[in-house]
Amino acid sequence: MVRGAAEIVDELFIGLHQAGVDVTYLVYKHPDLAHSFGTCVIELSQAEIEGLNEGKIPISNYFEGDIFHTQSSGKHVNYDLTDFNGKWVATCHGADSEDAAAEFLVFVGKQQMHNHFNLFQSHQRSKKCYVAYNCYQEGLSFTDGPHDSIVHLSSLRSDKGVHLLPLIANTTGRKIELYGSNLYPDYFDQYITPHLGTLINYHGPIDSIEQKNKMYSTAELFLHPATFNEPFGITLIESMRCGVPFMGFNNGSLPELKHEGSVLANDLDDLCEIIKSKRYACSAETLINHASKFNSKNMVNNYIGIYRDALTYPY
Repeated sequence: MVRGAAEIVDELFIGLHQAGVDVTYLVYKHPDLAHSFGTCVIELSQAEIEGLNEGKIPISNYFEGDIFHTQSSGKHVNYDLTDFNGKWVATCHGADSEDAAAEFLVFVGKQQMHNHFNLFQSHQRSKKCYVAYNCYQEGLSFTDGPHDSIVHLSSLRSDKGVHLLPLIANTTGRKIELYGSNLYPDYFDQYITPHLGTLINYHGPIDSIEQKNKMYSTAELFLHPATFNEPFGITLIESMRCGVPFMGFNNGSLPELKHEGSVLANDLDDLCEIIKSKRYACSAETLINHASKFNSKNMVNNYIGIYRDALTYPY
């Protein structure tokens, strides 16, 4: 269970609803949410989704509101806002490949925002830009356990640095416990399969909050050797929420998310040295307290403030 933009959007909607905000959620195939929130959730049909891909869905046909908030903002977004009289707010969840076209842009990290500015000059084309951090999953907590292993959880792809794990394990003498969905079998077979049982133990995907807590109860360190500018990194705040330090390279969002006293690596050799010397060590209490600012309530309140600010922006 690697959480991404879709899960964050669900939590934002629920939080806004609980905060008393008049919010309507356009979704596709989300019967549980539609059942729980009634007319606040509008499920789009397959035909409407196909129309959406062709840019044929007029948003004003679904609701009249002050804010239209999307979770993507690139040129590929094809909502028809011709007759919509409100303001368009978009959250950029992606990395450096996502353009930004909305009037009001929200970024999930400061470094991600600056990368977008440099690549797309989005700060010049938008009305205003904001930063609102994502949140960890409710129900995560410190769990008693051995806390003596190095773990990695991701969607097991190259930009997450999964191919580096065997080399790190071999150099440090520490076997790595690997979790996540094997969505790229050719990549997995090339870099991971030859090392299974020796340098790497693969446990498959995480499907529940209970499994995630159990995984972190075994962890001494959460290893995240991402090779790209991670825009946020939800697993990083989730590891801290469970009292487990994370280790990765000094790029992307990692310097923003880490605890003030934590260390990051400049390169692969540096990362391996830090692991061997255990310079990543930090008390569980310190990490949990630091992670608490990334809770869902703070995320929701940040967005409410952004909406209010956008509404007062003069055209």
